Amino acid sequence: MPETCAHGNALGSCETCASEARVAAVQAQIDALPEEVTAETKEAAQTALAAVDTAKAALTEAEQGRLDMTKYTALAEKLAALDKCAHGNDPATCEACKSEARVAEVQALIDALPTVEELTEDTLAQTREQLATVKAAVEALTAEEQALLTLDKYTALTEYFAALDEAATEPTETEPEPIVVTGWLWDYDEYIDEASGCMVLPITPEEFAAYLSDEETYQVIQVMLPGAVLFGEETLTLEPWTYEPANEEPAPVVLDEESYQPEGFFKTTLPEGYVLEDGNDELSLTLVLIPPVDEENTPVVYDTKSGISYMAWNGFQLVPATCDSATIVTGSDTSWGTAGATTWYVVQASDSPLTISSRITVKGDVHLILEDNCNLTVNGGIQVQDDDKDITNGSTNRLTIYAQSTGENMGTLTVQNVEGQKAGIGTESSNTAGTVTINGGKVTATGGQYGAGIGGAYYSNSSKNGPAGTVTI
Repeated sequence: MPETCAHGNALGSCETCASEARVAAVQAQIDALPEEVTAETKEAAQTALAAVDTAKAALTEAEQGRLDMTKYTALAEKLAALDKCAHGNDPATCEACKSEARVAEVQALIDALPTVEELTEDTLAQTREQLATVKAAVEALTAEEQALLTLDKYTALTEYFAALDEAATEPTETEPEPIVVTGWLWDYDEYIDEASGCMVLPITPEEFAAYLSDEETYQVIQVMLPGAVLFGEETLTLEPWTYEPANEEPAPVVLDEESYQPEGFFKTTLPEGYVLEDGNDELSLTLVLIPPVDEENTPVVYDTKSGISYMAWNGFQLVPATCDSATIVTGSDTSWGTAGATTWYVVQASDSPLTISSRITVKGDVHLILEDNCNLTVNGGIQVQDDDKDITNGSTNRLTIYAQSTGENMGTLTVQNVEGQKAGIGTESSNTAGTVTINGGKVTATGGQYGAGIGGAYYSNSSKNGPAGTVTI
């Protein structure tokens, strides 16, 4: 009787035995695959995997299903990992790798520069050219990439050549002729009488003396004075005004057919290089005080209770102004303003310290006055958002902050405890900030993680950055 296999078939003719043999042969190849792979053994490992692929392809689908592919899969994954960069990306498309390469290329240019000590007369011109090439390369990088550079040698050479060029500049042999200023106008003449040219203030001599009593209160008078003269297309900024009392009895000034005795004189000078027609650079304003009177012609002190005083910016300097009425800020506020409208708010010193515990949303054109000695804290921030996300066309949501003075008594606004991806005053990372203008006050704004103090915010994923909008301080 002929011998049979385990499957009851004649030896040498059992298809099942033949199938098991084929599977065993391929499994032996898989089991022989290396467990680890390096750059040096990468090619041999790829060859071994290819051999397994070829042998496996000769098997039937059922035979392939009986293979233990664990070792094969592990080796394939390790080979794939060798083809990725340190950031886990395809080196050909990895932006981080490209950025590192750019930085390394520029750093190599910097390192190739000579030190200042190595310069000679013969190498100056060549080094200038090298420095210009490096400068262009550095400026082509992003700010984040520039921060990764070691710029000591580049900075030292830049400063050296700047000093060399300055020393080589020939001094002007003769002083230039001064420019004669004619037909000029004051940039701000709210308190200047057009007919007489005098400065007229509606306060009593006692009030004026109080303003002169210290440097801080004197600033209130300074901002009532012109800050510049307009000369053709030029704006000539004046030196700070000084005051001289009228020690001798000067000639009286006639205003509206009434005669007044001048109180004193304010004096300033034009910028260097400019003179008046008489060759003098000094400008003077005669001061006349005309206290306001009531219906019975009795002098009265200026009353601010009918409005809130604040310091406004007129394009050149801060000047006193008055708001007719403003809503008082409270600790329960969650929003300020109305869309499409202009609204005014005031933080009262009598309510201070005042704390708002939620993020405030600004709607429309909001003006906030910080009374002297007030103290407002906003926990969570102030949301000023450009609704159409287009910073080129301005924003309908605006916040303007004012103080009542310019000294130590200025009101205080503190913005803190803001969530991540949100600015202290501005927007969050997924939106565009509106317009923020600070004309005065002690303003301290701290954003959350990835958020600016004032402006926009961003995620670590830069595709969700929030533009800052327009910020003016």
